[in-house]
Amino acid sequence: MVDGSRDRKRRAWGLQLGSIEKVSARLSLTEGPLPIRPSPILSERDGPSAPRPLRNTTLLILFLTCSLLSSSSIQARTDWPIVFPAFTNETGESDWDWLSAVYPEVARSKLHGTIHMRAFTWEEINHVVSLDPNVSGNLVEISRQLRAQLLIRGAYKTVGESIEVSARCVDPVSGRPLTTFKSMGSIHDPAEAINDILTQIAQALRIALPPEDAESIRRPSTRVVDALRAHSMGLLALNREDARQSAVSDATRHFTEATSLDPAYADAHYRLATLLQHKKDTAGAESAYRAALRADIDHRDA
Repeated sequence: MVDGSRDRKRRAWGLQLGSIEKVSARLSLTEGPLPIRPSPILSERDGPSAPRPLRNTTLLILFLTCSLLSSSSIQARTDWPIVFPAFTNETGESDWDWLSAVYPEVARSKLHGTIHMRAFTWEEINHVVSLDPNVSGNLVEISRQLRAQLLIRGAYKTVGESIEVSARCVDPVSGRPLTTFKSMGSIHDPAEAINDILTQIAQALRIALPPEDAESIRRPSTRVVDALRAHSMGLLALNREDARQSAVSDATRHFTEATSLDPAYADAHYRLATLLQHKKDTAGAESAYRAALRADIDHRDA
């Protein structure tokens, strides 16, 4: 067994190197532990050994760095990038296709706004593909290029009035599945299940969530399903490959509808604000940003 002090130092070491192996070790692996690749700083197999005094000095510096990191500083480092592509509709019913876009959007908003974790969704994915069309559809390679440390392959299916959501965690370095989280929700509150899965992921990564942050993740962004659907339709419009101007106009209409259906829906106000700003409508954008902050004073993007 590793005592608490050594365990904290080991986690701090992983955070300092930004190592996917250390993030993977936090998850309950389904197929046994990943082979740990040797640190380029400590390995002697990839080249000649460093002079002993230099090597000893390096080890001493690393030891002191890890020793000085308090547990609070470890908990504060939650900036592991996670990629959330569109979720797969396993039911096949087109009436629920819109959830494919809203689940990554909820993940982005909750992780970024509550525990300051970076979540990359369709925007960052499309940007990578625009720079290198050869990686289109290769989510593992896209995640590598985004330097993400976790890829979430999400899926959902409806069963009566219930929705089952799953999130398969993949190591972008090896492409190997790590573990899968599942949760059940209701079609009357479709985001409930993804909020629960985000909590599970945070717990698996050993992120200490204060009660108010845990409650913020579980709290629905909107309780109006039609507003959630309109918001998702706006995202899907922006993700279209047809004429950009048409896509922006359709997205603006959907986000406006979402804010009308639920004036307290901060994410919809924020998305609307960004489009109005894109259209050079400064007054409209400022009004929408203010509405987002009125709905959620802690909204990090607004």
